[in-house]
Amino acid sequence: MSHAIMLAELEPELGHRWAMWMLILSLIAVGVLVLLVIATLLRRRIARRQAEERPARSDLTLDAWAEAGRRVSEGPLDDEDLSDEQQRPLT
Repeated sequence: MSHAIMLAELEPELGHRWAMWMLILSLIAVGVLVLLVIATLLRRRIARRQAEERPARSDLTLDAWAEAGRRVSEGPLDDEDLSDEQQRPLT
């Protein structure tokens, strides 16, 4: 019976401590979420700036296809056009 009386006396103090820790943990969680949002926005801004500075990948792909088309239109390659590494048979 004495344990129940001691617990009843400590209960308000434990409730306040619990509420204080929950408030602290909630503030930490909100801070982490804010940092994640800021990091995401900064990463997007950096990626956007880098995309503006260099050509888009699709442009590079189109250039590669144009180069390949030009090579095909020139006709087949002769053996003398190939380097030694390209002439070696695959083993």
